[in-house]
Amino acid sequence: MASTFDVKGTSLDSFKIGIGGPSLVRNGSDIKIDNSEIITEYTNSHPGYRSGLFYFFTPLVVSLSSGTTGLNASSITYTPFYIASTVTISKFCINVASAVASSAVTCGVYSHDTTTKLPSNLLGSASVSTATIGVKDLTISLTLNPGWYWFAITPSGVPNLTTLTTLFYGQNYINGSTSVPTATFSQGIRQSGFTYGALPSTALVSSLSSITVCVAFWYQVT
Repeated sequence: MASTFDVKGTSLDSFKIGIGGPSLVRNGSDIKIDNSEIITEYTNSHPGYRSGLFYFFTPLVVSLSSGTTGLNASSITYTPFYIASTVTISKFCINVASAVASSAVTCGVYSHDTTTKLPSNLLGSASVSTATIGVKDLTISLTLNPGWYWFAITPSGVPNLTTLTTLFYGQNYINGSTSVPTATFSQGIRQSGFTYGALPSTALVSSLSSITVCVAFWYQVT
């Protein structure tokens, strides 16, 4: 009778296969049989994250711009991003190009629902004032495993932030579109009808629309 073991999903670091058989051993993100590596965490899409450095959320970019269209009042904007290997992040960053007095944004990271292909559960969040220009740090400390996640942002006002341009062809590969685009391209999704405040623990996805401009963000690795 065959058995299935989820070594990476349990507290087990090793077990023997059969009586006198080889040992299946977990070593970090790698799996070995009798110390011979057989499965290695997939990292072909990224060379690896170095401590202290800032990383941009996507390689699929034409150029950066700035504007208010990356945000919308009374809404939550979601942008997907991929983590290639297990990493601990200390903070996320956005850049305010033109401030709005007394304004602020709340940002967060949601897990990815592999069934709906939409944001799911809130993993962490923070708020920051956007009443002055410059880079703004959001202290969101997370250890993320390889996979897809969603960056969420909601504003109390609508400051001018650094964004990706509308001619961002690459994101159509990730976000798709309802028709073949020729001028502007989907860069994420937006939930309408949200009153500014703390992000909900479960992502709101009942009233979504596609967006053609998304806020640029970075994260710093510890």
